[in-house]
Amino acid sequence: MTSSPVTGSARVDWAAVMARVPRERFIPDRIWRHDREREGNDLVPVDRDADPAGWAALVAADEPVKIQVDHGHPAADGTGWEVTSSASQPTVVADMLRALAPEPGMRV
Repeated sequence: MTSSPVTGSARVDWAAVMARVPRERFIPDRIWRHDREREGNDLVPVDRDADPAGWAALVAADEPVKIQVDHGHPAADGTGWEVTSSASQPTVVADMLRALAPEPGMRV
């Protein structure tokens, strides 16, 4: 976003502002999801090229996206034990921006 949508951020619909920028631009080609049928390392990779519909559904959901497991060192099969980085849930980001109430000239 190059300019403030309105003066006085309390009136800004942050979710609408964020919706103008496709989230997928900020999400890596490999993400992870929980597979409830697995025990232990239940984080399984979802690759944009191998499963475009599954990847797109996870990215489009109003949920955090798991973008890294096991500090960047998943198992040889791509699975992981622990989420170590994620892209925040869009509504949570909008709520934080609303609470922050940034004004023109501020850097966020």
